[in-house]
Amino acid sequence: MTVSIGLSRRDALKMGAAASALPLVHIRTAGAAGKLAFAFWDHWVPGGNDVMKKQVDAWAKQNKVDVTADFITGNNNKLLMTGVAEAQAKTGHDVMTFSTGTASTSRIRSRPWTT
Repeated sequence: MTVSIGLSRRDALKMGAAASALPLVHIRTAGAAGKLAFAFWDHWVPGGNDVMKKQVDAWAKQNKVDVTADFITGNNNKLLMTGVAEAQAKTGHDVMTFSTGTASTSRIRSRPWTT
């Protein structure tokens, strides 16, 4: 014996529309986004790190993320070595800035235009 549910086409469309809208709903809680660890280049300008820290804190507060910001010196390729060490260890900062001052030491040489 079969049982009839009594679901009209209109009701089925309403349920389908409601189900497709569910992924669009985002519920924020206190720790919704988790934690992030950033590594920034330690700026040589006095107060430069303070400005970056304020920007990171404002972003973290707006997005409800617990952010740790570390400022690593560029002396003796410390930023580059930190990135390599963390890559080998497969742990460390989530986001790192690019190392600075490597453009002048690259092997790319400019060639004069020839005709």
